[in-house]
Amino acid sequence: MEEEEVKLDEIDLKIIEILQNNARTSFREIAKMLKISPQTVSNRVARLIKEGIILGFITITDPMKLKRGILAFIEVNVKPGQSERVAREITNLKDGVIVFETIGTHDLILYGFFKDHKDLANFVNNQLGKIKEVDKVSIDFCLKKY
Repeated sequence: MEEEEVKLDEIDLKIIEILQNNARTSFREIAKMLKISPQTVSNRVARLIKEGIILGFITITDPMKLKRGILAFIEVNVKPGQSERVAREITNLKDGVIVFETIGTHDLILYGFFKDHKDLANFVNNQLGKIKEVDKVSIDFCLKKY
């Protein structure tokens, strides 16, 4: 399934850049910076969300500072031709896990927060492990963010 090309103009790209730098920037502030109306910003952001350009707004925390869990990078290899299907299935398994399809040593790389090692083991063994197209899983733990 080929994705339809989305047309982005200079204003769209500037709005995206501003929100990537600080997702909490108000539409009023963006409008002032770009010399357009807040309603125009709101409409464009709504369109960018609808078209799948903006995937969401999240707060990323440092679980080690919060003493609330671990951050893991999970590398997954799947049977040939199954990367996209498996990636879509994984995105529905657990909140807080982001799936990237890659070219290289691994087919998929997952970025996820887990309460503890038991939560991670449960995810890997009881959820990833039940996807028959998954061939190999390896895990890297984040020790520190810079």
